[in-house]
Amino acid sequence: MVTQYFEHRLELGNYSEQPHFQLMEWHSSLNILAVASINAGTNIFFYGEDGEHDEAARVQHTSNAYCMGWHPVKKTLAIGFANGELMIWNGSNRRLESVIVHKSCITSLTFNTEGTQLLSTDQACQRGNESKLDF
Repeated sequence: MVTQYFEHRLELGNYSEQPHFQLMEWHSSLNILAVASINAGTNIFFYGEDGEHDEAARVQHTSNAYCMGWHPVKKTLAIGFANGELMIWNGSNRRLESVIVHKSCITSLTFNTEGTQLLSTDQACQRGNESKLDF
């Protein structure tokens, strides 16, 4: 088995604050990296496999992101926030939409293999605190 590592410095473009990177998610088939800087709010940056920064594709939110998950096929990122909000970022048109509001911090997001459903759970972990979203 051979393992190869490449080092690419991630540029932030015109973002002037000191980043606090806490979440990173690779898209399984599109070679896109989503990186979240969390510091009194969230900024999510997007990069190609060679570290190139897509400056036009930044997500900003006032709450702290807790988890992220890519759709298995589409350029679509689900983002769960500490305030219970679930947002969907559509990379094709760069639109961000609020979809579901939980009562507490969203702790887990997962798409099914086909990408037709997204399951989200929150910190309360009680029956009825999960949501299923059909795509």
